[in-house]
Amino acid sequence: MYGWIIIDKPLGRSSAQVVGRVKWLLQLKQKKLKIGHAGTLDPLATGILPLAIGEATKVVQFLSDADKGYEFEVTWGEERSTDDAEGSVVASSELRVTKEEILQVMESFKGEIDQIPPQHSAIKVDGQRAYDIARDGKVADIKTRKITINKIELLEHSGDRTKFRVHCTKGTYIRSIARDMGRLLGCYGFVSELRRIVHGQFALSSAITLENLEEMCKKGVEQAAILPLDEVLDDIPVLKLTEIEAQQVKNGIVLNTDLQDMPCIRLYHDNTLISIAEVSNQKLITKRVFNL
Repeated sequence: MYGWIIIDKPLGRSSAQVVGRVKWLLQLKQKKLKIGHAGTLDPLATGILPLAIGEATKVVQFLSDADKGYEFEVTWGEERSTDDAEGSVVASSELRVTKEEILQVMESFKGEIDQIPPQHSAIKVDGQRAYDIARDGKVADIKTRKITINKIELLEHSGDRTKFRVHCTKGTYIRSIARDMGRLLGCYGFVSELRRIVHGQFALSSAITLENLEEMCKKGVEQAAILPLDEVLDDIPVLKLTEIEAQQVKNGIVLNTDLQDMPCIRLYHDNTLISIAEVSNQKLITKRVFNL
């Protein structure tokens, strides 16, 4: 049992709680199989949470680095300590803005921008998580980071609430977008709803709920929920190996090649993924070996 299960994370559960539930449903502890997730979602967020099972845990980084898509709602008039509905009010305004004013401000959130993550985030500052510093009543010195907003759309605006859709690079905090947009508009704002709709190659059409997975487990068809391990490696070139070469790679032997240098290449034998390697000085240097 190895590959990806894409969970539509419910409201109110942490990513770790979802991992624990799937681990129990699939009896992974008894099977001595690892499980991990790519891209944490806060308890107040819903949507795509990709879970890697078994050998798929070796390629989590390839998905963690992928772009993501979100739909989110901003409530105007208040700024919260956590930049979402969970926090306490730290600033407020009676000012309300129009759709046209929001559209104008949105222009400054397109392309590569500087962003400061929320005080309540997992960013490390001097060895401490920012949220631990914030819980102690202190302000963490969080540095600005470069992120890219590939696309941002206004979906709906009514009264003090506006819904958006955004496609962005890894490391982007949607809560920071809401906070910064509210400050620019002069009315403050926080994320009141957040749903991840795209993560790399995966869309909501690939996701299942925990309830659906539980029903599949009861019927003994849970394998149907597991997507191929190499689903997240589509953009990496492929090299076919002979049976002898495949065994040599598994044994840690460096193979010679005529290929030019490249940071990543997938090595297959008979449609089975053997390894992810690097090509350097006409040698195949193994980075990950899979026992499939």
